[in-house]
Amino acid sequence: ASCEDGNACTAGDKCSNGKCFAGGTPLCDDKKACTSDSCDALKGCVNVPFAACDDKDPCTTDSCLVDSGLCSNVPVPNCCQPGAVLYKQGFDNGTPVELAITNSTGFAKKGWQVWDPASKSVSGKGVLYYGDPAVATFDFGKSTGQATIAIGTLPPKGKHTLEFQIWFEGEKFVDYDKLTLSWESTGKTAQIIWKKTSWGTYSCTSGSTTYTCANVPTGWAKVAVAIPAGMTSGAALQLVFDTNDNQFNNYLGVLVDDLKVVQTSCD
Repeated sequence: ASCEDGNACTAGDKCSNGKCFAGGTPLCDDKKACTSDSCDALKGCVNVPFAACDDKDPCTTDSCLVDSGLCSNVPVPNCCQPGAVLYKQGFDNGTPVELAITNSTGFAKKGWQVWDPASKSVSGKGVLYYGDPAVATFDFGKSTGQATIAIGTLPPKGKHTLEFQIWFEGEKFVDYDKLTLSWESTGKTAQIIWKKTSWGTYSCTSGSTTYTCANVPTGWAKVAVAIPAGMTSGAALQLVFDTNDNQFNNYLGVLVDDLKVVQTSCD
């Protein structure tokens, strides 16, 4: 009977004295310093280009030096420039591919969505909106929604700033109509970077009860917030709005426009 064991990493399987013996291991070394050489039982020799030279820095050109097998990470000229816009979204061309939305209502037009054309926008004609465009309120019961924008990988060096324009029209009480922005990145715990109370708070009253209210501006307001250091790989911005009740929801809602990530420094 054949003594071929089906293992591509044994060569010359043979029979000796009535017993099968596996042959020797093939030599898979391709004599190239920039490949990782191994043997696969099904495929045989596998020579994979050495990938460990990728330093995950988009501001370097990464390669393996053929003669020495050492990594080369050459800086890309003018890659890191203070003031450079690394990501920009104005929501003027429909729903962007990097936007993922989950709304508790289950309805496409009630909750987070791209409103285009919107009745109000800073520039262009579209905005990211929480509400119902048909009636220009979020008066559809207790609801919550999450909008996640995949920003991508940013240069790991230096500092970055998130900038956006926001129109918030809802209850000023901090426990209702909550808006929270969190920053996410690969392998890191998400961090809250901005929320409604970031505008400041003050003591307010309703009837005989005292509450804490957010100092919400009227109309469009520009916000700039630092992106957490080290959270640049696979970066994403998450916006969560939660009414927390089904009352007093006959406000316009939340509009976000002209969102961008800017390189603040290259230190």
